[in-house]
Amino acid sequence: MQHAKLGAWVAALVLVGGCGDELFFRSVKDTAETDEPTGDADTDSDADSDSDSDSDADTDSDADTDSDTDSDPTHSGNDSPLDCNASYPTPDPGTDPLGSCITQEVGCGDVIFGTLSGGSTQYDYQNWLDEMALGAISGNTDALDGEERSYLFRGLTTGSALLVTYESCFSNWSTWIRYGDTNTEYCDIEGGYGGVFESNDGTDRYRYTERLGSSSSGHDYEFVIEGIDGVTGNYMFSVACY
Repeated sequence: MQHAKLGAWVAALVLVGGCGDELFFRSVKDTAETDEPTGDADTDSDADSDSDSDSDADTDSDADTDSDTDSDPTHSGNDSPLDCNASYPTPDPGTDPLGSCITQEVGCGDVIFGTLSGGSTQYDYQNWLDEMALGAISGNTDALDGEERSYLFRGLTTGSALLVTYESCFSNWSTWIRYGDTNTEYCDIEGGYGGVFESNDGTDRYRYTERLGSSSSGHDYEFVIEGIDGVTGNYMFSVACY
């Protein structure tokens, strides 16, 4: 009888010891889980995994997603390929024999990066006043006294269309001049018909115009960009045909 009681007591002791081991290991596991880090692993205050304090995933301090340190323009929420700090080689106006103000002749699909510095001074406030193409800068007679760049597109025919954009690192004024079927002299607004780009995104840094072909022999266009009040900087010019 005593032996039976002793056996029962030992069995109970083993059972309690087993439960203790289980509780011990469970406690260690739970402690390990609560010690895991939360949020990102860097030391900044945002929730991404880089070491800066902006909300993108690159390692620079600006808010775009490229790897340079400038604040490049954005349009429709996307980074622009235009780099405001880059040194873009840009031809001198008049290098092309087509006209003294022409920086370059362009065609369908061209995307050009340039700088306003070193441009021509062919057009001014009075030119665009005469064309009734001043819009928001009407009354600011000094607004267009700085340098400009002019790009030439030739031969837009009936059934064709252009979508032309200027995106810049400065407040720009973008205009166009259409030349007739027989005109051969460019950089002369009196020999054509001019107007202002009809659309922008409200920042004066992104402007675009759509030109429709209306001549069987083809119209030629100058597309001009200038900094408002003489400012300069980099820009991107693009031509889409459809």
